[in-house]
Amino acid sequence: MAKKRFSTSSEREDKIRRRNSIIVGLILIGLMGFSVLSYSFYGNDSTNTDIKYNGYTLKSESVNGVTVLTTTVDKTKFFFYSAPTIANKFKNIEFETAYSFAPTIVFTKDPLSLNETSYSDEQYYNYLYNDVNVYSGKKVILAVTKEDLLNDFPIITCADASPTRIVVVLNNSVSSLNSNLATVDSNCFRADASYLDILSFRDYVLYNNLGVKNG
Repeated sequence: MAKKRFSTSSEREDKIRRRNSIIVGLILIGLMGFSVLSYSFYGNDSTNTDIKYNGYTLKSESVNGVTVLTTTVDKTKFFFYSAPTIANKFKNIEFETAYSFAPTIVFTKDPLSLNETSYSDEQYYNYLYNDVNVYSGKKVILAVTKEDLLNDFPIITCADASPTRIVVVLNNSVSSLNSNLATVDSNCFRADASYLDILSFRDYVLYNNLGVKNG
């Protein structure tokens, strides 16, 4: 029977040092993740509590434990998850022009992608739908691009777009670097976004609705 080997004091100290190094490393990784999340919300404006954009003042506030930017227009309080500098990644002049004239906006998605979307993405899509409906003054329609047996949404594609009803096809992006708003035709657009970028796209639409411009 082999004898049990006891660690020497030197070996125990080495184990403690390795363990402490791992703990410090995990803490640093956590802090880096928090910094990235903060940057996603504020970009270069994270050090300011009040930010001014072409006549609008955005104030930093905590709402239900989440730090957001707010501004009040005609007694209506608007809130945003990201500064215009971040939401600006979706800037599309053709979309802004079509949006300004259309009384109706349709958000449509492949039902297979919709059913496989993560809980966070699905929650953020709901924020997009609901908030644009509440704050934009436009009629908002939720749809799918083909028949879906699990959800009772109308089928609407780019073929159904018109000057009075613009269509935005929502796609999950592979990464934040690929997030953008592309023009399919003059009244149909494709928004590639997932996770926090869905909120940034939501902010882009509402900033555009208010007339808040980046810079």
